[in-house]
Amino acid sequence: MNTTNSDARVKPIIKLLKSKQAKDSLKKQLRNKDSILHHYYMQNLPIDNEKSLFFEYYNMEFCGFKAPTIETIDFGNIVYIGNDEYSIELSAKGKGEFLFTMSYGYYHDEVENEPDYILNSMTGDGICEVKATLKSTVVGYLKLLIHHSLTTNSIKNLFDTCENLEDEFSIDIELEHAVLD
Repeated sequence: MNTTNSDARVKPIIKLLKSKQAKDSLKKQLRNKDSILHHYYMQNLPIDNEKSLFFEYYNMEFCGFKAPTIETIDFGNIVYIGNDEYSIELSAKGKGEFLFTMSYGYYHDEVENEPDYILNSMTGDGICEVKATLKSTVVGYLKLLIHHSLTTNSIKNLFDTCENLEDEFSIDIELEHAVLD
């Protein structure tokens, strides 16, 4: 595609993605219990403020938000990446699910009776895997692939009427870090 045709398509789509209508539709999609934010699993995601936990643990991993606990979703800058793909800055706050390991002694003494901590598994060496539901914020990017055959008007209509945008667009997320609140 030449630059003129690309600009003629990209600018109206970015303007549409900035609209309240598009943002509300994307937020509704991300809050859906089947959305990628509820099923996202990422090892080695940097986690800020993890020292706020009151016990010793290892290898914390983010496993998505517990449905339906997403409180806020905010969007920032929108950039056209190329090849019909757009990147939207994303911040979401809610009750995230985290997996980590700790000694069974710590688990038994510190968190066993806490409702947001569940023993997932245990080894014969006294190490256990715990799943915790913790108030958190994730920051990253929403990647939206909009097929080139869709016009701006058809995209607008999809935001108005479509219950599952993932049937029409390819939606993915790339998280940069999580923050324990």
